[in-house]
Amino acid sequence: MSKLLRKRLKTMISNGSTLVECKSGYGLDKDNEIKMLRVIHSVQDEDLPHTVANYLGAHSVPKDKGLEAYTKEILEEHIPEIIVSRIRYELTFRNSSNKVSFLLL
Repeated sequence: MSKLLRKRLKTMISNGSTLVECKSGYGLDKDNEIKMLRVIHSVQDEDLPHTVANYLGAHSVPKDKGLEAYTKEILEEHIPEIIVSRIRYELTFRNSSNKVSFLLL
């Protein structure tokens, strides 16, 4: 996943993009959402555009879960784990000189 993201970001910067918003929201469970955010966070090369990671866990609802159950899971499991990850500096806020920002939306 990281290799593909780097390839796409290199294409974007070669076309003039200097800022890229990357969204999670397709992992459909806590572990995959956090994995996506970690991959986005790992892309901090000088030759790549500034990257902003947005958590959009409620973007899609898994077919095997109802809206209420998945919303509860997001509120009780996903968001607390993302906050803990941020505190452990696995997912961190970075300024533009470090190339990665993280927004919890």
